[in-house]
Amino acid sequence: MQDAFSGPEPAARKEFPVRLASFAPALIVATLSACIVVPIPIKVAPTDKTGDPGPGPASATCPRPARADALEARVIALVNDIRAEQKLKPLRRSSRLAAIAQGHACDNAARQSYDHSGSDGSSLQMRAKRGGYAWWAMAENTGLGFADSPERLVAFWKHSPYHRENMLDDRMTEAGVGFADAARQAWVLNLGQPR
Repeated sequence: MQDAFSGPEPAARKEFPVRLASFAPALIVATLSACIVVPIPIKVAPTDKTGDPGPGPASATCPRPARADALEARVIALVNDIRAEQKLKPLRRSSRLAAIAQGHACDNAARQSYDHSGSDGSSLQMRAKRGGYAWWAMAENTGLGFADSPERLVAFWKHSPYHRENMLDDRMTEAGVGFADAARQAWVLNLGQPR
């Protein structure tokens, strides 16, 4: 029956033999099974207000090759030769900078990378803080390969504007070199002016 204020009578409600409530568990399982967990690398957030991301990645430890001391001395001597050409003071070796550079060289060797960021997202400044190096100025050169040839490595840096700028920064007074064996050798030169 229809009057002036209503539309046609609604059709009779059809009953479905299975209720929605019985589908809910199956629907949830089907939805969740379609989810695939994909690990995505995320930079580690600092653990405190100092900006230090913590103790550093496990890959930042590796044995320092026996010949690393001689290679480090040669790299620093070659960098000092370039500085002398510009009448800049020579850099002296810093064991703290060398330890910081060694950790980053190990991390880069493990990743076969010459990145300036650590695998944990750390910057040079964070690694310096972690290594107990108080600084006024810092710089870093990295390299991958160069098969035991400090001469080729430093020549590469000399012809790269940014690397050359780091080596010729007159604020720098100290240097440390890290070296790690891998498929391609990882090199790190840290330069600093301590506080």
